[in-house]
Amino acid sequence: QFALVNRNSEWEMIETFQHKMTEQALRDSEEKFRVLAETAACGFCIVEDDKISYANLAAEKITGYSRDELLNMKFWELIHPEYRQFYEKEATGGSINAEKQEVKILTRDNQVKWVILSYGGVVTDGKHVVLGTFYDITERKIAEEITQQQLYRVQKMEVIGKLASGMAHEINNQLTVIQAYLDLYAKDDSFSFIRSKIGQAVEKTSRLNRQLMLYSRNKESTKGLHDLNKNLKDLRKMLKQMIGEDVTIHYHLAEDLWLINADAANIEQVIVNLILNARDAMPDGGIIVVTTKNMVIEQGDHSKRAVCLSVSDTGTGMDDNIISQIFEPFFTTKGLGKGTGLGLTVVDNIIKAHGGWIDVQSTLGKGTTFNVYLPAADNILSRSRVNSGEHRTFRGKGERILLVEDDPDVADLTRLVLVENGYRVSVCRRASEALEVFKKNNFDLLISDLVLPDARGFHLAGQLRKKKPALKVLLVSGYSDDWIGVGKLGQEYPFLPKPYTAVDLLRKVHQLLKGHSARRPNSCNIGMKKGMKSCYKCPVI
Repeated sequence: QFALVNRNSEWEMIETFQHKMTEQALRDSEEKFRVLAETAACGFCIVEDDKISYANLAAEKITGYSRDELLNMKFWELIHPEYRQFYEKEATGGSINAEKQEVKILTRDNQVKWVILSYGGVVTDGKHVVLGTFYDITERKIAEEITQQQLYRVQKMEVIGKLASGMAHEINNQLTVIQAYLDLYAKDDSFSFIRSKIGQAVEKTSRLNRQLMLYSRNKESTKGLHDLNKNLKDLRKMLKQMIGEDVTIHYHLAEDLWLINADAANIEQVIVNLILNARDAMPDGGIIVVTTKNMVIEQGDHSKRAVCLSVSDTGTGMDDNIISQIFEPFFTTKGLGKGTGLGLTVVDNIIKAHGGWIDVQSTLGKGTTFNVYLPAADNILSRSRVNSGEHRTFRGKGERILLVEDDPDVADLTRLVLVENGYRVSVCRRASEALEVFKKNNFDLLISDLVLPDARGFHLAGQLRKKKPALKVLLVSGYSDDWIGVGKLGQEYPFLPKPYTAVDLLRKVHQLLKGHSARRPNSCNIGMKKGMKSCYKCPVI
């Protein structure tokens, strides 16, 4: 490359080294730009005169258009119609800033993608151009949407839990009235069959209450002896309605199945969740096989008795990668909005809380089997129910009891049970009323509902104990334990959850007042009508 120089009136062509250096620097700069632009992870476009004049390789991959196709397009044609109006403006100096924004674009095959877009005007060599860079965040946005929906479902479950707690409290009170008055007015044994049927209905309704709270909230389990076969038989009708007509359930239940020490509502939830999971694995219908059996598991030098519940399906099956994740919270193989990803997590937590474990076997295209192992109950636990005459052991000797209960029906029934068994009872509806009554009488025991119209039961107990430190206290409630924080209260005051039997109440009162004597009243049947009978096993409170 040369320059023309006028020397002594003659023109000469002289090679210029500086010019060569400038040219080489320009070529180097262009090469650096090309390498940076073509290897960048984000899409990059230069827009001149409202048309794309340059697009890098990432822009092709993100949009699905070839480079030649992009060079014949306007940049705003890539933007989703929801956001397009802003980018249709002519990119005049300063009219469009380069702030990052999350927008949707349309790909060549009309798919929607989310990108972070920076779009701004610059002036180079006196010419105005627009630089647009965009980074694909579609996967992140989908994950955020799923997370938001899951969080919404969790929050909705919390709201249901609060509603369930209040509903269960009121339902338990009404069940109390139905069952207790039925027993009190039963005059002969010919009525026993009807009474037992109504009692079973009350017990089932109470169990449904506990299950509703269990689905919605973390509630401490109430364990007792249970026959797993009986749980399955009780759920048969409901499960048949839940799975639909194209799925069939076969039951193979072992005879003389060992009892388990478990929470009935918890175990029912395990059964329901496993059955529904099996149903969902068979979108075109199939067969579910439910099996129970006794097992002796060898563990080193000793053996352990267990009850095994197996739920098998003829569904799609799972590979090892999915099996390793199925018990993780919010993991689901179902489509968006079709599963919470919490069902098997809840099952796993319940089984572990009962000292058991789960084994999963699955083959792709053939089906899956969940084997649940629960420890068999020790023989010593078989003495879980009281005999019909046990209430006589817990009779009072005239001790004075202050009963604070805002539900009038429950208060009247509780008073009848206590008075009939040798206690003197004063009833109050509010904490303020109880404080006034306490001043005029010498009480041995306070029985108070935890949630009163004007105070909490433990606040009332604290106030009365300041006046009489030796006062015994028993708190009761039909609300769920986690809603009222019973775990902490139980360390200070004894607590009895509703519903419970008359024997449970009398036993607790007797334990608290054990060794405390008082003058027995002349009559222990105050307020009882002639001919009334009382059943001490039914859930009356």
